[in-house]
Amino acid sequence: MVSVDSVSLATVILNSLNDTNLSESNLKTVYSIYNNTWMQGQYFFSPADSATLYNIAVQHASDAGDAVYSARVMLNLQVDEFGNANSNRMMQFEEQTVIEDSISMTIFPNPSFGLVTVNVQMEDGTVGILQIIDVSGKVIAIKNISSPGNYKFETETLDQGLYFVELIKNGVITETKKLQVIKQ
Repeated sequence: MVSVDSVSLATVILNSLNDTNLSESNLKTVYSIYNNTWMQGQYFFSPADSATLYNIAVQHASDAGDAVYSARVMLNLQVDEFGNANSNRMMQFEEQTVIEDSISMTIFPNPSFGLVTVNVQMEDGTVGILQIIDVSGKVIAIKNISSPGNYKFETETLDQGLYFVELIKNGVITETKKLQVIKQ
């Protein structure tokens, strides 16, 4: 139904599918987001859809199915899989479109002992996601952002080690920085 641009028929077929395993569940989720966005000419995602697609994109395709690749394409991500399934690292493709406004972040203190502040610089009204992920690609914390300022994350419950803070705008990772969590 996608090939004939019938959103309603594609949605009916999608809803009739049973998701009996991880692969099918991921496929149904990605196609549902696709039907509600790209198929209708909307090429940006809500924060929830971005997070859902990202969680699928960082999975290993041999375990999680072909939807992993679709999620990566939709988010414009390339995964460096030279390591094993527990060490996926995300790399963004070269930007193919110009971002209209500037958006950036700084992290302090880094290394963090218990509370980390992420200062986001952006134009008012810009909507995005700020998230912390571990080295395996698992999202540890996520915040929706819509204005410049300081966003705080508790890190005292995290294990000591390396994490990544990602700034996502319109479903695209615009910046990634390392965060080191240490225990005193």
